[in-house]
Amino acid sequence: MKLHINTVEDTDGLIFKKKIWRMDAQVEFSDEEAKALKAHPEVGKLSMGKGTVNGIEMNLPFQHLINGIKGWKFLTAAEQTNFEQLIRKSCANLKEHLSRLEEMTSGPKTIEF
Repeated sequence: MKLHINTVEDTDGLIFKKKIWRMDAQVEFSDEEAKALKAHPEVGKLSMGKGTVNGIEMNLPFQHLINGIKGWKFLTAAEQTNFEQLIRKSCANLKEHLSRLEEMTSGPKTIEF
Protein backbone atom coordinates (compact mmCIF):
# COMPACT_ATOMS: atom_id res chain seq x y z
CA MET A 1 0.00 0.00 0.00
CA LYS A 2 1.26 3.45 -0.91
CA LEU A 3 -0.20 6.73 0.33
CA HIS A 4 0.16 9.84 -1.84
CA ILE A 5 -0.61 13.14 -0.08
CA ASN A 6 -0.34 16.60 -1.62
CA THR A 7 -1.04 19.72 0.46
CA VAL A 8 -1.00 23.23 -0.98
CA GLU A 9 -1.26 26.53 0.86
CA ASP A 10 -3.86 28.72 -0.90
CA THR A 11 -6.17 31.68 -0.29
CA ASP A 12 -9.96 31.72 -0.17
CA GLY A 13 -12.47 34.56 -0.45
CA LEU A 14 -13.11 37.31 -2.96
CA ILE A 15 -12.65 40.38 -0.78
CA PHE A 16 -11.20 39.17 2.51
CA LYS A 17 -8.51 36.70 1.51
CA LYS A 18 -7.85 34.03 4.12
CA LYS A 19 -5.17 31.36 4.08
CA ILE A 20 -6.43 27.84 3.63
CA TRP A 21 -4.77 24.49 3.00
CA ARG A 22 -6.05 22.18 0.26
CA MET A 23 -5.21 18.51 0.36
CA ASP A 24 -5.41 15.60 -2.05
CA ALA A 25 -4.81 12.05 -0.84
CA GLN A 26 -4.81 8.83 -2.82
CA VAL A 27 -4.07 5.27 -1.74
CA GLU A 28 -2.43 2.86 -4.17
CA PHE A 29 -3.10 -0.79 -3.34
CA SER A 30 -1.05 -3.88 -4.18
CA ASP A 31 -2.76 -6.60 -6.21
CA GLU A 32 -3.43 -8.69 -3.09
CA GLU A 33 -4.86 -5.72 -1.19
CA ALA A 34 -7.07 -4.72 -4.12
CA LYS A 35 -8.34 -8.31 -4.35
CA ALA A 36 -9.16 -8.32 -0.62
CA LEU A 37 -10.99 -4.98 -0.96
CA LYS A 38 -13.00 -6.26 -3.89
CA ALA A 39 -13.94 -9.44 -1.98
CA HIS A 40 -14.86 -7.44 1.17
CA PRO A 41 -16.58 -4.19 0.12
CA GLU A 42 -17.80 -3.66 3.71
CA VAL A 43 -14.27 -2.51 4.60
CA GLY A 44 -15.10 0.85 3.03
CA LYS A 45 -17.81 1.40 5.64
CA LEU A 46 -15.40 1.04 8.56
CA SER A 47 -14.55 4.30 10.32
CA MET A 48 -11.15 5.99 9.96
CA GLY A 49 -12.06 8.07 13.00
CA LYS A 50 -13.18 11.64 13.59
CA GLY A 51 -11.51 14.41 11.65
CA THR A 52 -12.09 18.11 11.09
CA VAL A 53 -12.51 19.26 7.51
CA ASN A 54 -13.40 22.87 6.64
CA GLY A 55 -14.10 23.52 10.33
CA ILE A 56 -16.63 20.66 10.54
CA GLU A 57 -15.90 17.58 12.66
CA MET A 58 -17.11 14.37 11.06
CA ASN A 59 -16.76 10.63 11.37
CA LEU A 60 -15.05 9.49 8.17
CA PRO A 61 -15.43 6.07 6.54
CA PHE A 62 -12.48 4.41 4.78
CA GLN A 63 -14.41 4.76 1.50
CA HIS A 64 -13.29 8.42 1.32
CA LEU A 65 -9.67 7.30 1.37
CA ILE A 66 -10.26 4.34 -0.96
CA ASN A 67 -11.93 6.62 -3.54
CA GLY A 68 -9.34 9.37 -3.07
CA ILE A 69 -9.64 12.78 -1.47
CA LYS A 70 -9.56 15.71 -3.89
CA GLY A 71 -9.22 19.36 -2.87
CA TRP A 72 -10.41 19.07 0.71
CA LYS A 73 -10.12 22.48 2.40
CA PHE A 74 -8.67 23.05 5.86
CA LEU A 75 -8.95 26.37 7.71
CA THR A 76 -5.70 25.99 9.67
CA ALA A 77 -2.41 24.20 9.15
CA ALA A 78 -2.99 22.41 12.48
CA GLU A 79 -6.33 21.09 11.22
CA GLN A 80 -4.63 19.77 8.08
CA THR A 81 -1.75 18.24 10.04
CA ASN A 82 -4.12 16.47 12.44
CA PHE A 83 -6.14 15.13 9.52
CA GLU A 84 -2.99 13.90 7.76
CA GLN A 85 -1.96 12.06 10.94
CA LEU A 86 -5.42 10.47 11.05
CA ILE A 87 -4.98 9.32 7.44
CA ARG A 88 -1.53 7.86 8.12
CA LYS A 89 -2.74 5.92 11.18
CA SER A 90 -5.84 4.80 9.27
CA CYS A 91 -3.71 3.50 6.39
CA ALA A 92 -1.63 1.45 8.83
CA ASN A 93 -4.84 0.04 10.36
CA LEU A 94 -6.32 -0.64 6.92
CA LYS A 95 -3.16 -2.45 5.80
CA GLU A 96 -3.27 -4.62 8.94
CA HIS A 97 -6.97 -5.35 8.41
CA LEU A 98 -6.45 -6.31 4.76
CA SER A 99 -3.55 -8.59 5.77
CA ARG A 100 -5.82 -10.26 8.29
CA LEU A 101 -8.52 -10.75 5.63
CA GLU A 102 -5.91 -12.33 3.32
CA GLU A 103 -4.85 -14.69 6.14
CA MET A 104 -8.42 -15.77 6.81
CA THR A 105 -9.15 -16.53 3.16
CA SER A 106 -5.94 -18.56 2.67
CA GLY A 107 -6.99 -21.27 5.12
CA PRO A 108 -6.09 -22.54 8.57
CA LYS A 109 -2.73 -21.74 10.10
CA THR A 110 -0.63 -23.52 12.68
CA ILE A 111 1.33 -21.32 15.05
CA GLU A 112 4.20 -22.70 17.12
CA PHE A 113 5.09 -21.21 20.49
